[in-house]
Amino acid sequence: MYPPFVFDETINYGNSNNNIKHEIVCAIDFGTSRTGAAWMKKTSNFSRNQISPTDVTRIQLDLNDQNFKTQTAILFKKTNSNKWEPISFGKSAEKEYLKLKNNEINNYQLFNHYQMKLYGNNSKNPKIRSYSGEEWKFTQVLSGVFRFINKKFVEAVKKYYKKKKYNLDKETVRWVLTVPAICKDQEKIIMRRAFYQAGLISSKDSANLLFCYKPVGAALDFFQDNRNQLNKFKNQNLLVVDAGRGTIDITLMKPTIVNNEIEKFEILMVPKGGDFGSIYIDQEFLKFFQNFLNLNVYQFNQFKNECQKGFLKLLNQWELLIRGIEIDQMDQNCVHTIEMPSRLLRYLKKKFRIKDFEALTDQFKKRNQNSGLSEIEWDDDEDSLVILGDRIKSFFEEPIQKLQNDLNKFKQSSEILRQTDIVFFTGGLSDCQYLRKSVQKILGKNYQYYLSPYPDKSFLLGSVYFGFDPEIISIKRSQFTIRNY
Repeated sequence: MYPPFVFDETINYGNSNNNIKHEIVCAIDFGTSRTGAAWMKKTSNFSRNQISPTDVTRIQLDLNDQNFKTQTAILFKKTNSNKWEPISFGKSAEKEYLKLKNNEINNYQLFNHYQMKLYGNNSKNPKIRSYSGEEWKFTQVLSGVFRFINKKFVEAVKKYYKKKKYNLDKETVRWVLTVPAICKDQEKIIMRRAFYQAGLISSKDSANLLFCYKPVGAALDFFQDNRNQLNKFKNQNLLVVDAGRGTIDITLMKPTIVNNEIEKFEILMVPKGGDFGSIYIDQEFLKFFQNFLNLNVYQFNQFKNECQKGFLKLLNQWELLIRGIEIDQMDQNCVHTIEMPSRLLRYLKKKFRIKDFEALTDQFKKRNQNSGLSEIEWDDDEDSLVILGDRIKSFFEEPIQKLQNDLNKFKQSSEILRQTDIVFFTGGLSDCQYLRKSVQKILGKNYQYYLSPYPDKSFLLGSVYFGFDPEIISIKRSQFTIRNY
């Protein structure tokens, strides 16, 4: 049996999807850090090779965030009938949660960065914890997410048609959900169940829901974006490096190009991935922060649980820093400041009686004087931790090493890679120059390197293109393809 690509291996679709008239494709890029959705309606003169990004309409999940994607966070509120309803998404969900008073918070539950909790879990319906620590079934959270997105999708379609009457029949809507390379059949079944519970498909095995691997969606968008010069990519293989917050995925594809149009994409290697995205860089930062505060594991976990709002602000600030960091900002001559949220400072002073942060910094220096890394400082005027670039670089070492090990194994065992011409970077962490240079160091200079001009969009756009023509993808059935990398 070949690894799952588009459909679940457990479901026999036959050719049923060819008999459905799909007028609209709606794609959801369900990411660890950021989530987005977009849709497109097929026109009378529809041509797959003529689709452009301007034909795809973004669904605004968060009214306060104008970016193509927003934070992966959803806020539920308990109704008078004791049911939980999703009320906001993205940055707005986090901001609303932060503004809640202590006597209100029990009627709300915030879930964020929940996607990676699904993968690698052997349970048929795993449980996840809200930000306040309450456990919910994963399908309960996901069905709420999908209901919220569907509501915004319907609103977007009505707004698009304005005064024109348009009846939205869910049987003519094809949904495409992006998944990382580590996604297995069992995990797709859980997502299908949540989609069905949300009322978006009429049966759990409906062909109206497809799955598209993220790097495959990115590759489709890459070639669509270069559709006016496709002949220059003729007979060339494409390696996609999707560097996300939860995983870093790679895949190899080869387009069949005839008369400057793509007829078929062949998957030369089923997408492979590892759970060493930027959340693992976050974990290294949190280990450092725990060491800085000189708290044991129990104390630090208590700190995180009891000061959730402050930690949320701290990690959002940290994510912005690492996504934009350049290589020349990762040495001892470059200063970075991390402002401590006032909530964190108040808690530390009250709970652990930490009042002199300069003294705390001196104690950290003594404990870590043999680390080989530059010193840290405390800016009392700005309530900020001052860190030099080489220490931030150290937080990247383990995830980067795992990626380099993977690429080295792949390079040594793959004849196809040696025949590859193009490397395409996409995903939220692809903005990080240090990561791109680390990949280039392993692969060498014999490639054309491309960076997605809009990494937040590429998965969504490619998934929309895929939704209109899933048969454009074929999998190379060879020993190489099914090898367990």
